[in-house]
Amino acid sequence: IENLDFREILKRYDTETTFFYLDPPHLYLSTEKDKSYYRENDFTDKDYFELLDLLTKIKGKFLLKQTAYTQFLEEWASKNGYDSLKLKLRKNIPVKKDGKFVRDYYELTFIANYKLPRINNEIVLKAEDG
Repeated sequence: IENLDFREILKRYDTETTFFYLDPPHLYLSTEKDKSYYRENDFTDKDYFELLDLLTKIKGKFLLKQTAYTQFLEEWASKNGYDSLKLKLRKNIPVKKDGKFVRDYYELTFIANYKLPRINNEIVLKAEDG
């Protein structure tokens, strides 16, 4: 585990046998957060686009996780021949809606530069994967 800028990580460790799991802050334009949120945390939209550009040039494999899947990301993945999979997952903690406790759902999207395993368009997880 390293605490380095993503540019340095990709440069330093990229080989044909490297696997990168990426969970970057999301684009400002695809979130409900105030625009200053990511700027204060030093990850800008420019950084995000640079990360996507660098991913098109790496030798290794990557799995990019996103909670906000925009048309831009869908087009980027398709243009580069990447596999993508959107999952709808139930939250563990119920929330109160209309006087009843219900479990909300959230979506996760994974984009990879390799074929993601699936059956009936659902991602396949082994029991030991959790």
